Amino acid sequence: MVGLIEIDTPNGKGVIERMYMSELGYLMVKVSNPDKTYTTYNLGKIKDDLSIDDLKTHLTNNND
Repeated sequence: MVGLIEIDTPNGKGVIERMYMSELGYLMVKVSNPDKTYTTYNLGKIKDDLSIDDLKTHLTNNND
């Protein structure tokens, strides 16, 4: 089992439920919000040599 990853969202603290690539090649993140709703974020097209550090930077920059 994987641990929960909490992130700050406009609705308060959220939990990443799922990360996946869309059929069109976009990185998508599904977040569970404190009010029991879900928000799916489109983080954009990802380059071929994506690293974990790139992903952290991308998540942080898109959450400000």
